Amino acid sequence: MYRPRSSTGALPAFMWLHGGGMISGGIDGDRPVCERYALDIGRVVVSMQYRLAPEDPYPAGAEDCYAALLWTAQHAVVFQALTYPMLDDRNNTSSAREFHSIPAGADSTTTAPGGPYSE
Repeated sequence: MYRPRSSTGALPAFMWLHGGGMISGGIDGDRPVCERYALDIGRVVVSMQYRLAPEDPYPAGAEDCYAALLWTAQHAVVFQALTYPMLDDRNNTSSAREFHSIPAGADSTTTAPGGPYSE
């Protein structure tokens, strides 16, 4: 977990899953990204290593990610950042309705209403 050093008390949490398509990668390579997110958006960043295929076939990695999501939801104030909004093509979630005017692929930390850099 990464937390802004200057923060005190409870903070919303952002869960970061490293890239690699469930077959490669790890949390060490994303350490600078997670540290930067924690600092820039003032949130706790939860990053975890999940099992990788082929050593641990599907759905092992997805189950690890889901378990981490449940843990995060139970232990933190959770919010959703639209890092990859195209992953949910239904567009019927509360965040999809709230941020409908943000173009696909836009950086929600800088363009979302009420975001840390908004006016």
